[in-house]
Amino acid sequence: MLAELDRAASDIQKNDVPAQGLIRISTQGHTAYHWFPPQLIRFQKKFPGVEVRLVIEATNNPFEALLDGKLDLALICDPIRNRKIRYTPLFEDDVVIVVPPNHPFVRKSCAAPEDFATENILLYPPRADSTLLRKVLEPAGIQPRKVQEVMLTEVILEMVIGGLGIAALPRWAVGPQLASGALMGVPLQPPGYRWQWSIAQLRANQPPAYVQEFIRLLADRPLHVGPTPGATRPRRTSPGRADCYATATCSVR
Repeated sequence: MLAELDRAASDIQKNDVPAQGLIRISTQGHTAYHWFPPQLIRFQKKFPGVEVRLVIEATNNPFEALLDGKLDLALICDPIRNRKIRYTPLFEDDVVIVVPPNHPFVRKSCAAPEDFATENILLYPPRADSTLLRKVLEPAGIQPRKVQEVMLTEVILEMVIGGLGIAALPRWAVGPQLASGALMGVPLQPPGYRWQWSIAQLRANQPPAYVQEFIRLLADRPLHVGPTPGATRPRRTSPGRADCYATATCSVR
């Protein structure tokens, strides 16, 4: 009986120990992290012993980092077909053309492909992966006046504010700038373009409870800063669906 009591006391003590660990996270293609602090505060109220670390260098190729074991999760919008990777859908978001408040696009209800012929387009490298070019302009036979590759979302936004070009970005990534009026978001001509954001992780991994809670938190609270004039809220999708189209990257130790 004493031995059983000792084992029970030991089990209780183990269960009372806060989870310890590390989650490394990055977002595919975008370096906008205004959504991160509020999510982190909510998560660490429940798991104070788990460190969540941004891995900016994995932004350009989160899948490679995931497959190499350097990340455990990836918040993505452009999935690859690989049986080793499992996707959990989070929410849908629309692409908006980000322009300064005095830009002619602001007077339009939407931006048509021909409107870009005289514009300087700011986009992430490589140019061949640009959604705006591949999905909107090239099918319409439109060539922009100039295309400039810029590595960081923050730099793109500052250049747009300065009148040096325009950009096509997901609405949630530029939420604070749209809400403040520093920038305006003009929708694409119907049907427009939407991204499905998801979490990617390796199928073979059995993530600890705190990783599952982190994914649940992102699914329950989409990465959105609030409504903006003319904006539509990101549409959440069930995290039970098997396939999705979005990216962020995280890793756990």
